Amino acid sequence: MWLFNLSLRFKLPLWGGGLIVATALALSTSYVIQAWDELNRDLLQNAEDIGRTTAHALFPVMLHDEVWEAFEVVSLPFTAHPGTPMIESLIALDADRKVYVSSQPQEHPVLAPLSSLGSDLATLERELVPQQGKGMLVRDAIGTDHIFVVVPIANDGVQQGSLIVTYNKALLWQRFSRILWRSIGISLLVLAILLPITAYWGRRMMLPMQMVAERISRIGSGELEVVDPAVYPHRDEVGLLFLAYGEMLAKLREKAEFEKEVIESERLAVVGRLAASIAHEINNP
Repeated sequence: MWLFNLSLRFKLPLWGGGLIVATALALSTSYVIQAWDELNRDLLQNAEDIGRTTAHALFPVMLHDEVWEAFEVVSLPFTAHPGTPMIESLIALDADRKVYVSSQPQEHPVLAPLSSLGSDLATLERELVPQQGKGMLVRDAIGTDHIFVVVPIANDGVQQGSLIVTYNKALLWQRFSRILWRSIGISLLVLAILLPITAYWGRRMMLPMQMVAERISRIGSGELEVVDPAVYPHRDEVGLLFLAYGEMLAKLREKAEFEKEVIESERLAVVGRLAASIAHEINNP
């Protein structure tokens, strides 16, 4: 409870700063969550666009069993964008869920069963069995390093196989971390600007009130100190407090002058009565 007993000079900046920090955290968190959702939507949209386009091009090639042409099709997204593509690999599976062709043939050999390409792809194969013929499948399991988007290679109700678009979560986290650090930097910059302003205005507003409180506490000892109106010339609640203090001070001074006059008149009356008594004693021995 000691926090509530602090001076308003410290309490106001602390509470104001706390509200600013809480607001900045809430806005930053909302922005980061929205950025994460947008990254996921962009990833899925990118996967769907590339997957459907590539699957459409693969259907006639797989129908005629042209493996080299199929390899050129799955390699095209990487050669067309040689920078840093979001997708890690494209794997075309035949109807038996074996590798027909892959953009990374060393890691995914032709005719290799999907279950033999690692635990993540083995788990994906178990999900592909009931999913076959039902459209696109997205798998983003917790604890895995990849996101898999499976698009059927089909046309007119005939399915030749499936296309797996693989994303590395590290790339997604790299993009997200850049957004996160940018958000943190902006939040810290805003706090660095607003917190000193809050502290300054808190002290600026509480200093006149402190002056009035100190002068009121010394009234009992007879000190009637005037507060310079130029210290706080505004007409808000603090300014009204200054006016009220000035009016109270004027009335106290008027009362003090009146009491002084009363005491003086009583003193003169006492002196008069004493003089009359002495004169009476002298005249009537």
